[in-house]
Amino acid sequence: MQLLQFFFVLLWMTLVTAKTSTTTDTTYPTRSGINIWVDPATPSDRQTYTSSRGRKWDLVMSDEFNVANRSFRPGDDHIWTSLEKPDGVNGALELYSHNMTSTKCDDDGTCYFFIKSVDEVTVIHVYNMYTHPPGYIDANFFYRSAMVQSWNKFCYQGGMLEVRAQLPGAVSKKSGNPDLAL
Repeated sequence: MQLLQFFFVLLWMTLVTAKTSTTTDTTYPTRSGINIWVDPATPSDRQTYTSSRGRKWDLVMSDEFNVANRSFRPGDDHIWTSLEKPDGVNGALELYSHNMTSTKCDDDGTCYFFIKSVDEVTVIHVYNMYTHPPGYIDANFFYRSAMVQSWNKFCYQGGMLEVRAQLPGAVSKKSGNPDLAL
C-alpha cells in the first residue's frame, strides 16, 4: 500500500533586504523597473516593506508559483532546481526525485508549489569506502520525495524571509516529520 502526501507552499515566497546605497553597485535597472529576481505577478504593495523603526526594505526575490505544471528539473527553471539523489545525511531514509514536485492550480485559480511523498522501497548499490574492506553495499531508501534548491542561482545572504506554507495536519507515523527548512 502506498502512502501519498502533499506538501504545499501556497502562492508566494519573498525575500527582502534593507535598502542601502553603495558606490560599487553593479546592478542596473530593468526596463520594467522590477528587480530581476522578483516575480512580475508579485503585487506592487508587496515590493517594499517599512520596518517598525522606519527602515525601508526593497523586495529582492519573489516567486508566486502561479503557473501550473512548472518543471524544476535542472535547466528548466530560472530560480529553483529539484534534486535527483539519495539523501545521505544523518542516516536519512528518502530518495529525492525530480518528478515529485511541481506546481498546480485549483479550480478557483489559486496556484501552489507542492512536494509529493510516496512510500516505496528503493535499493541502490553504492560504494562504501568506510567498510572494512571498502566495497559495494546495498542502501535501502524507504520513501521517495523531493527537494528544491536555488544553489548557484540565487544566494540568500541575509535579510528578511517571508514564506506562506501549509503543511500536513497533525504529525503521525504516517505523516513523518514534515517541515520547511531554509
